[in-house]
Amino acid sequence: WFTFTIPAAGTKTVSVSSSADLSCVVLPGPSVDLLGFSNPSCNVAQDFPSGSYHVGVIRKNLAAQQQSYSIILR
Repeated sequence: WFTFTIPAAGTKTVSVSSSADLSCVVLPGPSVDLLGFSNPSCNVAQDFPSGSYHVGVIRKNLAAQQQSYSIILR
């Protein structure tokens, strides 16, 4: 799991960049005001309230020994 903080609300996109077949999940932390906010998704531009978030990377090929990737917040 990786953690990032958004200091001011705004439209953001969280994505995973890799040549491997990966996906990700974004979970809001306890500091995020969830009123009127649906859980964020990867690769989708959404309005994020300020607060801390956690990103998990999901490997689709579990047989792979090692995979390199970048988590990108735009």
